[in-house]
Amino acid sequence: MLRPCNPHAAHHRPQEINDQLVLATMYASADAYNEPWDPDVSYVASTDWFASIRQQVRCGNMFEVIGRSIYLAVANSCPVNPDGR
Repeated sequence: MLRPCNPHAAHHRPQEINDQLVLATMYASADAYNEPWDPDVSYVASTDWFASIRQQVRCGNMFEVIGRSIYLAVANSCPVNPDGR
C-alpha cells in the first residue's frame, strides 16, 4: 500500500495496489549523480507506467517494500523535509 510520508496528514488512507504500480528512485537529470546519498534523487510512484507520477519525495534515495508497507530513506543533506517543506 502506498502511504504519504506524513502519516498524520488528513488525507492519509492506504491505497490499493494496482497492476501498473511502479516504484523507483530517479535522478533529476542523467548527469546528476554526485554521491550515494544524493539530494538530486527522488522517490517516485506511478500507477500508469509513468504517464504520470502519483507520488514524489525529493531526496528519497532508497526504499524497501516489506509486506504491504514501503520504507523510505531520505538523504540527510536534503534541503527540504520529506513533506516537501
